[in-house]
Amino acid sequence: MIDAYGRAGPLLDPPLEQVELPHRTGTPTAWLHRPANVPQPPTVLLFGGFDGWREEYDTAARALVRRGMAVLLLDGPGQGETRLFGGLHMHPGDPDDVCAALSAFVTWVEKHPLLSGQVGIWGNSFGAYQPPAPPPPGIDPGIAAACVNGGTDRPAEILDRYPRFAAKVQLLYGTDEPEPAVEALRRHILTPSLPAHLACPLLVLHGTPDQVFLIDSARRLHDRARSPDRTFLEWPDGDHSIDNHTYEKHTAVGDWFAEGFGTGR
Repeated sequence: MIDAYGRAGPLLDPPLEQVELPHRTGTPTAWLHRPANVPQPPTVLLFGGFDGWREEYDTAARALVRRGMAVLLLDGPGQGETRLFGGLHMHPGDPDDVCAALSAFVTWVEKHPLLSGQVGIWGNSFGAYQPPAPPPPGIDPGIAAACVNGGTDRPAEILDRYPRFAAKVQLLYGTDEPEPAVEALRRHILTPSLPAHLACPLLVLHGTPDQVFLIDSARRLHDRARSPDRTFLEWPDGDHSIDNHTYEKHTAVGDWFAEGFGTGR
């Protein structure tokens, strides 16, 4: 899949760019998509969750590129190419490590001569925990807009309903047994004071019947954010991450980022 996606890169206008940024003992990886004929566009970091691979989000990336934005399709620590070939898992002893890895991509975007330096972030499922998570001390996240799709303030809530999901958590952390990984995941909790640092515009999307992460969890994220510009979109029949309304979801998110960045629809 990675090779096939990469071979399509030179056919795009502008060509796809592969990005590798060393972090700790491994290498997080990403694909940079840029819109044609748009000098120095804003950039959105886009990534999935427990078992989401960046290439699966190509359609979402296309929705943003069509609206004049660049996109960094990411595999964070424990995900996709970063885990399988970059040798990097989530750090069991440091809940802030993923945010530190993502911040390196933000810094890279800010210094890229063909990008504007404005950065948005769009996390899906477990990945949607990251936008409202506070950055480690000393790290400026530099985020101008944040989208949370199918997120939660307590990712371990999925184990309350689906204990077998511990096997996927184990893959993220790269532990020999599931128990240390589950224990590490349970430390990811956004207490009421933590999302209060999030002052940039915030978009939260959730499906009412979602049983992976309950809608009340998404509402808490939305309500506790400090941003005066908050939007909550709810799909009464939406499944997890609104995957049964993909076009509507991508249109809503794409238009929201485009309006915020002023790139048009």
